[in-house]
Amino acid sequence: MYPESNIIGKIEDLIEFMNDKDNELNSLLKVAIGNYYFKYIHPFYDGNGRTGRFISSLYLRKDFSEITALSLSRGCNINRTNYLKIFDITNKIISRGELNYFVDEFLYTLIIGQRDLLTGLNEKIELMDMGYKKIKNSTSIEREDELNIMFILIQDHYFSLDANGIIVKDIVDLLGYSDVTVRRKLKLLENKGLVKRIKRNPLVYVLPDGYLEN
Repeated sequence: MYPESNIIGKIEDLIEFMNDKDNELNSLLKVAIGNYYFKYIHPFYDGNGRTGRFISSLYLRKDFSEITALSLSRGCNINRTNYLKIFDITNKIISRGELNYFVDEFLYTLIIGQRDLLTGLNEKIELMDMGYKKIKNSTSIEREDELNIMFILIQDHYFSLDANGIIVKDIVDLLGYSDVTVRRKLKLLENKGLVKRIKRNPLVYVLPDGYLEN
C-alpha cells in the first residue's frame, strides 16, 4: 500500500474489522484474515512479518490461551517455507484476493505449532514426574520444605529458557517461605550435594550436572 495516507487508512480499517464486536465472524478466521491483510498493507520497511505474528498472537491469547498464542510462532518456525509460500500464492493476480486457501493453511500452521508444543509439554511433564519421584524417594531429603525447594529447581531445570539457575528471591516468592529459611535449606542441600551454587551475589542455584540423569 502507498502513499502513507493510504497505509494509515487501511490500518484503521483493519483495526475496526478486528475489534468489531457486532461482526459474528469466527475469531480464528478474523485472526487469519487480519494476519494476511496486515502484511498486504506492509506498513513498515522491515519487520512486518514479526509484527503481524505478534498482533495475531495477542488476539489468540485474548480469545483462547497463552499456549495457543505461542503456538503460532512455533508453527511458523516449523512450517516456515510453506507459511511464506501461502502469501505469495494469495498475492497472485489469478487468486483475485480469494482467502480460503490462505485461511486453511494459516490454521494448519497454528495446529502444527500446537501439536509440537503439546508434545514438548507432555515430555516435560513426564520428566518432572520422574524427577519428583527421585527426590521423593531420596533418603537425603528429610523434610517437606527441602522437597519443595528441590522440586522448584527441577522445574527450573526443565523449563528455564536460559538455564542460568534460580535466585533465592524467586524461590521465596514461589513457596512463601522466609528468606532465612530458604537460604538455610539451600545451604543444607548444597552440603548434601543435592544442589549447586553457581553465583554468590545474588545467590543462584542449579541442580548438579547429571543429577536427574543418574
